[in-house]
Amino acid sequence: MSYALVAAGVMIAGTAVSAKMSSDASNAAAGRAIQQNTYESVLQQHTSEMEQKAMIQASKEQALKILSSAQFVRSAQVAQNAGNGVLIGEGSSQTMQDRTTELAMSDALATLYSGARGSFKSQVQSDFNTQRLNSASASAAAQNASNQTAIAVNATTSILSTAVGAYGKSTAPTK
Repeated sequence: MSYALVAAGVMIAGTAVSAKMSSDASNAAAGRAIQQNTYESVLQQHTSEMEQKAMIQASKEQALKILSSAQFVRSAQVAQNAGNGVLIGEGSSQTMQDRTTELAMSDALATLYSGARGSFKSQVQSDFNTQRLNSASASAAAQNASNQTAIAVNATTSILSTAVGAYGKSTAPTK
């Protein structure tokens, strides 16, 4: 057996090992990217859920404060009107209390709506970020597939050229 064939065999084995190492490295990099994107997506969703609950809870608490303050104002109105000899629950006294209740309810509803709108906005942003991270994961997987193809083509080309070169040297007439 000629030294050219032995050298070619060593080169082919080295190319195969190198291709395998490159393939493993590409797989590992893609796996890490996908894992990181998945972790960030889950963390983002969890954080968003917590923010949404906090927004809703804060708006509920603020609405209750508004309604409680309105009750205090209505009580003060009744006391003041009663002290002035105005009939309670009739006429302008009742109109004033009804208007106070109406304004308080309007403010409380606006506060609840604002909390719901903020919660929805947080959910939309979380969904957008999740889609972005899923897209990045798909891109990493596609890049890995492209890398695997390039590695396979390069290794095959190198192995074939080494084998053809070694075959040519081994079949060449010797002096």
